[in-house]
Amino acid sequence: MPAAVLHVLARAELAGTGIARIVASLARNIDPGRYRIEALFLSGPGALNRELRSAGVRSASVGWLRGVRDPIGAARFGYAVKRGSFVIVHLHSGGRLPKWLAHHAGGARVVTHLHGVASTVAVGRAHAIIATSESVARLVPGRRVHVVYPGIDPPLPYPLPETPPGIIGFAGRLTEAKGVFELIRAHALITRRLPEISLEIAGDGQDRRRAERLVDELGTSSRVTFLGWRSEIAALHARWAVFALPSRDEGFGISGLEAMLSGVPVVGTEVGGVPELLDCGRAGVLVPVRDHVSLATGISDLLVDDDRRRRLGQAGRRRALEHFSAATMSTKVTEIYDRLLESPRGRVRGRARFNG
Repeated sequence: MPAAVLHVLARAELAGTGIARIVASLARNIDPGRYRIEALFLSGPGALNRELRSAGVRSASVGWLRGVRDPIGAARFGYAVKRGSFVIVHLHSGGRLPKWLAHHAGGARVVTHLHGVASTVAVGRAHAIIATSESVARLVPGRRVHVVYPGIDPPLPYPLPETPPGIIGFAGRLTEAKGVFELIRAHALITRRLPEISLEIAGDGQDRRRAERLVDELGTSSRVTFLGWRSEIAALHARWAVFALPSRDEGFGISGLEAMLSGVPVVGTEVGGVPELLDCGRAGVLVPVRDHVSLATGISDLLVDDDRRRRLGQAGRRRALEHFSAATMSTKVTEIYDRLLESPRGRVRGRARFNG
């Protein structure tokens, strides 16, 4: 019997779509004869529940909305862990209480997965800690942290547009942390130089209405389209000439990785794990964070230089395939699981200290 592993996520709109895609990639690539992966959403199934199901991941939700102020939700979480007989609980979300409940309610080994600055605030105690980049790992001094870069299965290759480029693309949560306001302002500057350039924004979030109001204020509403959540992101990449990753805070930037796999050149900010993703600017363009003028320059310079745009797109795809594969990620995560367990059957070693 394969060992049962539970991945715990917040709602996709809160935690980001990239985390659900990481779990789906793990499910597709980890040997199902050794580990059976399930998913549990703390506050709701989110937008990517369908993608998890397509990867064979059974998912559920416990409706735990308010942490320690919601004892009933906490009890539902503890019961779900205990009922599932999970030997490993892999937490992508939640503070110290979910870690404690996962271990003490079901006796599971706990893996804490850090995806950005916010996730390091309540690291707490865990049997293993994973970080999505070296940048995130450095935020947890004095602890052993395994750096495992995200990896996703590459889509079918889509050629870059042969016609003159016309669309800038963005995919992610619509929040200040993702730099959506800098991007909207950068696009307004770009249209002064290149009035035919449009912007497509895929995603949703708490700041969508503010973003729409800013577009109206800048007078660019005819050139900006809010697409909402999209699961078939590769089809959008085929339309986009440049992908913008303007984050203020970014543990890695899996939306940028997805664009790179499709051959779309990425313009990203010098923050968190983005320089690691873009090989310090050799596989994409890096610009200062919170600087919409530099962002506009970086994007527009690519839009007017077809040769450079294609070269960077090809370099990004090569880097994504060589360094950020789903198979490599899954192998490293499997090794961590194996170390936590005595055998593939999932028996936990003795009573190891719960201290990471």
